[in-house]
Parts: sequence; C-alpha cells; structure tokens
Amino acid sequence: MDRLFALGARLLGAVFMAAVAQGVILFLREAGLDFPALIASALGAAMTPGTITAIGWLLSGLAGLSYLFFAPPLPVIRERLSALIHRSPRAVDAPTAPQTPLRANWTIRELFFHIDPNAHVEDGTKRPWRQVGHKIKTAHANGDLVIWATPMPEDFLEEMDFPEARKPPVRLRTDYWQDGDFTYSFFPDTDAARFSEHCKTHGYNRREESYCDLQVNKEQALSLWPPSIAKDEAAGGIAVWKLAEQLSAEHGWTIQQAANAIESAASLGRIEVIGREMGGPGMLPLRRLKVSLWEDHYMSLHLPGHGELAGQTFAKSRRTHLSSHYDLRVYEDKARKVITKDSGLERDRG
Repeated sequence: MDRLFALGARLLGAVFMAAVAQGVILFLREAGLDFPALIASALGAAMTPGTITAIGWLLSGLAGLSYLFFAPPLPVIRERLSALIHRSPRAVDAPTAPQTPLRANWTIRELFFHIDPNAHVEDGTKRPWRQVGHKIKTAHANGDLVIWATPMPEDFLEEMDFPEARKPPVRLRTDYWQDGDFTYSFFPDTDAARFSEHCKTHGYNRREESYCDLQVNKEQALSLWPPSIAKDEAAGGIAVWKLAEQLSAEHGWTIQQAANAIESAASLGRIEVIGREMGGPGMLPLRRLKVSLWEDHYMSLHLPGHGELAGQTFAKSRRTHLSSHYDLRVYEDKARKVITKDSGLERDRG
C-alpha cells in the first residue's frame, strides 16, 4: 500500500509539472509571445515552429520524469501532505540516546599484565614486554584502541609534590609510533612509575614528545583481548598445524585427517579458534573467529620443512581459496578432549 501511494504521488507530480510547463508556453503564445516561432526564426530554416513545440513537450516530459524518479521518499511526501491538510507543525524525530563517550579508566600497566602476566619477566633472549608492546602499538595505530597520555612535566619532582599542576591528558595520535616507542618504565606499581616517562619519540623528524600516565578504556581493550584470548596468547596457546602434527603422530592419522577433526570441532562450535585477520599494517591482534566462518572457509596447514621456514595455518575461502585469517590457534587441553571424544578414541581406551 505504501509503495502504491508513493508511486501515485510521484505520477501526479510528474503530470502536474508537465502540464504547468505547457500551460506557461500556451499562455505566452496567447499573449503574443510565440516562443517556438521566435526560436525557429532565430535558427533560420533549420527548425520549424512544430519542431520547437515538440522539443518543448519533450523537455516537459523529461522534467516530469525527473520528478517521478527523484521525488522525496514516502515519509517526506506524507509529512508534507499532512502539513498542508491539517496545518500541523512538522513531526520531529524521536531523539536518540547519545552514545557514551570513551573515557580512560585502565592504566597501561594493567593492560600489559592482562595480555601477559609475565610481560616484565625476561626469559633468556626473549623480551615479552616488546611483543606485548608491539600488539598494543599496532592496535592503536590501526585505530582499534584509544590511548590517553599526559604530557611529561618540565619539572618531574615539582609535579609529584603538586599533582594539581599536571597537564590534562590528551588522546595520543595514531601515527605517534612511527618514531616513538614505550620506555617500559610503568611496570612497578608505584606513583613514581605511573608518572614517569612511559613513551617518547626519538626526535628524528620532529621535536621530542614524551608522555606519562598512559591509559586506555577497559571495555575497548577487553574487546580486543578478551580474558580467554589474553590467557591463551600469554601461555603461547598451540598453533593448529602443530596440534595436527602431534595428533597425527599420536593416533596414526594423516595430517589432513587431524586437520579435518580440528576443523569439524570448530565448525560445530565445540572448540574456539583464534587468529589474526589478513591485511592491515603490522601484526593485527588475535581475535576469536566466528563459528559461521567455517561454513565457507577451510583450514590450510603449511608445515615447516616443506618449503616453509615456519609452520602456519590459514583460514581460506572455499570459493576463491584466498586467505582471510592466519596464525590460527586453539586451546590445547580443550581441543584434545573434544577431538578425542568426537573421534571415539576415548571409548577405545576404555
């Protein structure tokens, strides 16, 4: 019914516009201003008054068609007709609830330890704080994470004594990390560490910028690193290709059979798969993959030593065979339990 009403309104409008245009031409002709004849005489013998009249009708028709296709949508037409008939003021859309703005409520220290509780512990040649820092910088550079920073005071000791003199925090620009980096001085749980220099630029391309008291929004950060993903990432998790290799050796399966068992459990939602999305600058953070992804994607395993420097697992489209995600991982304990049960191996052992 609504479509018929809108079409009828537009047709009437188109006919009305064409009729008005021709009415104006006829009125002027009766008044002694025969525009078709005047235009024809100006053009010489190239056109006759009849031809000019036909062109006028054509232009009128085009004006009507333009109204037919570009008239306002039905709600606007109905509103205008109601205003004409009832002389009522235009309706006002119901106000929408304003979105709650993001605010800083989580320190950078808390975020680091959420992603990896051992981020500050050096293990041989490994420096986990740099790995966590890279993930945070990448998320911020991509616009996925907002970081608030307080400009470093000129006199650090004076501002420690008079905190009310501190400058207000600002949103850190997303290109800050092009020549900036963390100082990693925020790990101690003290006020001195909190207001020490947390990040600074190297000053190669611009004046040096240094900030303290870095903070993020907790809800936004948890959407990027949910507790389960953060725990798996901190523990290292297990790559899908590596689990498939282990299952193959333990149960006499082929690698493809092991991969199929993992993919089947993932497609049923019995195990969680996390991975990184392809594309974008740097290494994107790990995110939980939707169960629906496996309706039109499959797992592609690349084992080390087969033309690969390191093992890797991709999620590829069944239609285009292009990769959408990489670095696929699962929770090892849960994955083993589910796959063992689904494959009947648990009953065989019993």
